Amino acid sequence: MGFRQNSFAKVWRFEDKGNYAVVELSTSKKNKQTDQYETDFQSKFVRFIGQAHTDILGMADGVKIKLGDVEVTNSYNKETKVAYTNFLVFSFEVAEYQDTKPNNTTAKHD
Repeated sequence: MGFRQNSFAKVWRFEDKGNYAVVELSTSKKNKQTDQYETDFQSKFVRFIGQAHTDILGMADGVKIKLGDVEVTNSYNKETKVAYTNFLVFSFEVAEYQDTKPNNTTAKHD
């Protein structure tokens, strides 16, 4: 499925940065030949902003979500000659089969 609207993802962990959260997440798809799920996207630096930021703060690590509005942008820094790709999530839904209660035994998100 990859990183796109309406794909399902697992949130491994996140860190609240004030106006946004930096989220580690991954998506996977089923390999029809092996019948196994294979990771097709993973990043430790997906930004949840706006409503997605507000909503993720009440979630526990490991929650599975359905991505809503997302955006991918890139930029190039001429001075450092480095290209950056930015993954942004504006909204998401918790997958129906998930428990949405925060897990108080996990590390503090700050």
